[in-house]
Amino acid sequence: MNKLRPLFLASKWFGLAFLFVSLIVYALFQGDHSSWFLTYFFGFILLFVLIFSIYRLKNWQLIRKFDKQEYFSGDAINLKLSLTRKSHFPVCYLLVKQPLPDSLHAQHVLRELTFPFFKRKLMLPFETVQAKRGIHEFPPLELRTSDPLGLIERSIRMGEPKTLIVYPTYFPEIANKLSEASPEHGKNATHWTIKKNENLHGLREYNHGDRVASIDWKTTAKTGTMMTREFENSAKSRMSVGFFGSPDPDFEIALSAAYSFVRKMVEENGELRVALFGSPSETFDFNQGKKHLSELSHAFAKIKPQEPAVLLPELQEELAQSEHLLLFTSTTNEALLREVHKWAENKVTLVALQESGAKHPQIIYLSKMELSHSKGDI
Repeated sequence: MNKLRPLFLASKWFGLAFLFVSLIVYALFQGDHSSWFLTYFFGFILLFVLIFSIYRLKNWQLIRKFDKQEYFSGDAINLKLSLTRKSHFPVCYLLVKQPLPDSLHAQHVLRELTFPFFKRKLMLPFETVQAKRGIHEFPPLELRTSDPLGLIERSIRMGEPKTLIVYPTYFPEIANKLSEASPEHGKNATHWTIKKNENLHGLREYNHGDRVASIDWKTTAKTGTMMTREFENSAKSRMSVGFFGSPDPDFEIALSAAYSFVRKMVEENGELRVALFGSPSETFDFNQGKKHLSELSHAFAKIKPQEPAVLLPELQEELAQSEHLLLFTSTTNEALLREVHKWAENKVTLVALQESGAKHPQIIYLSKMELSHSKGDI
């Protein structure tokens, strides 16, 4: 179709020129005022169409942006477009198309029709699209317009592809839900608790990423070095968290639970090691701060399920070097349970996203329904 487009436009121009020449010949033979009026009127229209065809759409400047910096699965994506041009040349209509990436499974194209006329700046809000976890690349926009008679239609693709990263759903109350679901309400789970402890553990030099509220300003003024308070809970904040990403209908909810816990720990200034078993499998060593959270969030956004037979050897390797691993999973298949039972209770704890199962001190059954009720505003 694109190859035939130049031929189609040429045929239109040839038709218009032939019609204009025919009118001139008719006026010369007829010689009356009406025939010359018709010729001049059509000549005026032809001149306008010619001028309009010279107007270049690529002179438009566009800014395409999303309404938020961070998106989580299930959020509403609002895409806004700002179009600016230098002249007030009349444009009767402008159709803007934004193809959606296949990864969003939207199966349609965002369309906005506007009538600029003499306007130099336009703001176009597109319809809302539901966010799905993943890394999505929005293709360039397509702008289409025509002269008032619809004789010469033109279109152009503008803008660079724009990448949008959507993180898993964030459940802020994940720690409380996990504590309630754990045996004896988490009394023995000091290795993963992130509840605040008011007992001061000591002072240390300020590190990038530490909370400003933890800075001891009095000591900082005395020593001339920025110092931060460290509580008893902080000494236990180094921990390992894993996600076992085998194919399962509840893969996304389990991933969201793992991500929520990891994000909450990092926000509470915990020093975290994270192992993601899936496609691809990635391991992030102990670290803290916003940069660490950004790297982790990106990994959680792109991970996909992988067969347990591939993941189990990777899990064995991680367990061999971890002091204690809090492992999230969407399924408790026999192979995974056998692997967990090989290790002592203080070595691995399994968080299974299901209502209940065989009682074991190494397994915490987290209710999907209760977890979804804990979702709040970010």
